[in-house]
Amino acid sequence: MRKWIVQWAVLACAWGFLPGVQSEAFSWRFIGLNALRDKKDLVVLQQVTGLPEFEGFRSNLAMRVAATLAKPLAQSGGDEAEIARLLTPLAADLAAFPTIYEHQSNIWILAIQLPADRHEIWKGNWESISKAGKTDGAKIAREGNWTLLGNGSTKAILEKTKKAADDVLQMSGDASILGKLLPNLNPSKAELRVAIQGKGLRSEGKMQFEKDLPFKLTKWEIPMHTICEPLVGFTAIQGVQDYLSHQPAFKNQTAPNQLFIWSELSTPFSTYMAAKVQDNKTFALKLTENIDFKSMTNLNGSLEYDTNAHGLYLKGLPIFVPFVRPAHPDDAGFVQAGFIPMANFAKEGMPAELARELTSRTNLVYYDWELGFGRLPQYHPINQAIAIATDKPLPTLDAPASKWLQAAQTNLQNSVTEVTKTAPRELTLVRRSDVGMSALELFEFVQWIAGPPVAGKRGAGKFAVPALPPSPKNP
Repeated sequence: MRKWIVQWAVLACAWGFLPGVQSEAFSWRFIGLNALRDKKDLVVLQQVTGLPEFEGFRSNLAMRVAATLAKPLAQSGGDEAEIARLLTPLAADLAAFPTIYEHQSNIWILAIQLPADRHEIWKGNWESISKAGKTDGAKIAREGNWTLLGNGSTKAILEKTKKAADDVLQMSGDASILGKLLPNLNPSKAELRVAIQGKGLRSEGKMQFEKDLPFKLTKWEIPMHTICEPLVGFTAIQGVQDYLSHQPAFKNQTAPNQLFIWSELSTPFSTYMAAKVQDNKTFALKLTENIDFKSMTNLNGSLEYDTNAHGLYLKGLPIFVPFVRPAHPDDAGFVQAGFIPMANFAKEGMPAELARELTSRTNLVYYDWELGFGRLPQYHPINQAIAIATDKPLPTLDAPASKWLQAAQTNLQNSVTEVTKTAPRELTLVRRSDVGMSALELFEFVQWIAGPPVAGKRGAGKFAVPALPPSPKNP
């Protein structure tokens, strides 16, 4: 659930040019980054987009989108590198200027509000792309200050250009797109609206499904003593029992229905997970029986089981020690997993007011609160830790988009995301944030923009442990 918005956004960036797409309906309207940056009330967004590194981010984004679009356009034998070069200025404009997009079956049309000189670039480049690539007969035209590109009628979209945008972003799509994001739940339709609220952005979304959702919503049981201050992030999700029951870790034992993930300020690796299991003192030992660790030839380090602590540890790695063990003794039945096993639990447990955000509602499926400046700096070292433990290339820190994120992360403040079950076949999302994305979504989006790490074995890259931010106040 945490990833579907950013994944959908990536699909949307590319959708306008993809040939041969099979879809019933998909549309968006976006005011563009230029207009969004002019909104004076959006203080944090102005700060992060005003950084010198932001231009590198925009350039990196344009090149990544162009490279992604060039692959299908070059399927008929065109020069992929040349098509990507021609697409790069178009991709940059897609993010910068107001756009409206409509897709129905194999018919699509894009309208983008461009200055006259930019239209000439689009016209010349698209004509060259059409000669070299597979464009499904898409033509380019100009109507007033709108450039039109597509293979269908422009009448309906031109009517929309005459009306001012109500929101920062509007998106809607059908099952052919959403099925790639949530294949096991049979989604049929979704919509997303992002609007300005105060000094930040408010996102509202709904997703419908073909069948009644299999979520089993139960009374929240929170490990209040295991989850400790100082918190910079907290996530709770329920209705996961059916999915987890099919995973090897829960073979021959009852899978939990609720998961809790939180981030503490203690170290860059202080992100943990907890769940209530059938027997927390035998759970780690059963993991060694249910999962064939010996077949994982790319797993670095050595697994050790502590019979006194009933814990399983992956040792021999730099700095971090992934573990699974029983949680705080006052949180009966819970196990805890993480990257840094602390010797003792902190005295100050989870704030009661944060717990009430869960317990006060009966239809809450997902809740996420975070301080972006505290949680975002943890994702990169954790991502690197997983790469080292599994003998994969380390992600790069040198891409322009990554450098912007490192500079911007100290500005990000509170973000709250809630997903509720509002009907047997419907989920509703509400988010209040600075930039429209959670820390994890922003991190993954930037990772996609930066591109895959260079192929190589463990250690192919820089391993960076960031400095910790100052202690935050409770939400």
